[in-house]
Amino acid sequence: PPAAVKLSVPRSVRNLKTNVTPKPSQLLNKHESRTPSPKNSAVSGARKSMEEVVSYKDVSSSEKTDGDDMDSAKPKLKPLHWDKVRATSERATVWDQIKSNSFQLNEDMMETLFGCNSTTAAPPKEPIRRSVLPPVKQENRVLDPKKSQNIAILLRALNVTRDEVSEALLDGNPESLGAELFETLVKMAPTKEEEIKLREYSGDVSKLGSAERFLRTVLDIPFAFKRVETMLYRANFDTEVQYLRKSFQTLEEASDELKNSRLFLKLLQAVLRTGNRMNVGTNRGDAKAFKLDTLLKLVDIKGTDGKTTLLHFVVQEIIRSEGVGTNSTDGNHENKMTSNFKEEDFRKQGLQVVAGLSRDLSNVKKAAGMDSD
Repeated sequence: PPAAVKLSVPRSVRNLKTNVTPKPSQLLNKHESRTPSPKNSAVSGARKSMEEVVSYKDVSSSEKTDGDDMDSAKPKLKPLHWDKVRATSERATVWDQIKSNSFQLNEDMMETLFGCNSTTAAPPKEPIRRSVLPPVKQENRVLDPKKSQNIAILLRALNVTRDEVSEALLDGNPESLGAELFETLVKMAPTKEEEIKLREYSGDVSKLGSAERFLRTVLDIPFAFKRVETMLYRANFDTEVQYLRKSFQTLEEASDELKNSRLFLKLLQAVLRTGNRMNVGTNRGDAKAFKLDTLLKLVDIKGTDGKTTLLHFVVQEIIRSEGVGTNSTDGNHENKMTSNFKEEDFRKQGLQVVAGLSRDLSNVKKAAGMDSD
């Protein structure tokens, strides 16, 4: 191969090699040291004006939403789904006596128990048990075997013959058999399908069971079980009227107890205050009144510990309020032991007051056990 020729590098190329691309940090330093050009100053001025506009908008919006920030700053809690009641000027209500903000709550405890951020450990679900037994095939009988057996047992307990029942139904005399027997006969009433099967049965009647033979005899009477219901109504009429009169009297007394109970009004006040705190920022918030079935929903809202419900919390707050109200607390506490003793003493006194609610609402408890129908 030819010998390597030593080339001389021109001066211009040497200058290019020395002019290496500067690092970004060097560029930054250079830009900082240079005086800004008119173009750069215009851009920075536009940016500054934009920042002033944005800051002006922020100030104006903060002035508008000053009241909303107070609510949004509060931690979000589990909602209490209630139905609001609109105020009416036609008649005076209990809600006219209640002020939502007058009841003081321990909001720190409330946020700890019913905050949305905290995750509660859900109880393990029990596995669904399914029956592995095959369904029992019904035999080709006039009545269901179980129903036939039950009717036969009732007939033996009644100790009456088919002729006696038929005669009483034809005469329409409820006193002849008594109300208890008619109540039993109502339970024996066949369905429409069973009645058709019994009427269309063309086999040997003597081979039927005692229940089928009894029902076939009774069904020969026109509107047999309508007659049974009517005679039962006549037999129980006086007793039912007396019961209804006592029931209405109990309802009236229960209504008076609810309207005049100071502690029940305090309960409504506490629930109204608690519910408005839990529903802050929603359409359910800022309520003036709610439907009474809301009280039944308090037990469904559970705290983070999985045990304490909203009902527990409300009752504890009322106990604390009643206990403190029994004796005015002075600001000078001797020491921690005496303050704890006073708090425990107030708690016992408040518990005694709250426990008296059951005695104050004795007729309410009776009314709650009534059948509304």
